[in-house]
Amino acid sequence: MSLNRLDKHGTLSEYSRGAETRARILASGRFLFIAIVIALNLIPVRAEALQEKQTKYRMYALGVLGDWHEFSCLNALWNRESNWNPKAVNGSHYGIPQGRSAWLRNATPRKQIDWGIKYIRNRYQDSCTANNFSLEHKYY
Repeated sequence: MSLNRLDKHGTLSEYSRGAETRARILASGRFLFIAIVIALNLIPVRAEALQEKQTKYRMYALGVLGDWHEFSCLNALWNRESNWNPKAVNGSHYGIPQGRSAWLRNATPRKQIDWGIKYIRNRYQDSCTANNFSLEHKYY
């Protein structure tokens, strides 16, 4: 059903229910577009925040180890295992060090790092030996 109406400039224009529906769809499409743009702009902020946390975890581990060479081996190992994500889960393995202890699931990132370094020192003596074992056997 078409009606003749005056547009905003005072001239006659054809107006129909279909045009009104199309206008609503366009308006909702604009809203959706704006919502997507806003969401996409938030993703880099979240990624940057995660990278800052991962850097803090790495700095903490370097401080605990006190040796750059050993830290570089630990960094390579835990990059492969969890990418320094304290919430990483792979089967029954949890946290930054991807240990089998269920305690790691709820431990703070620093506690996970302490646990992982203690585990490596008890089993391999140092992180370079653990990293080499992991490269050869695909686990540590």
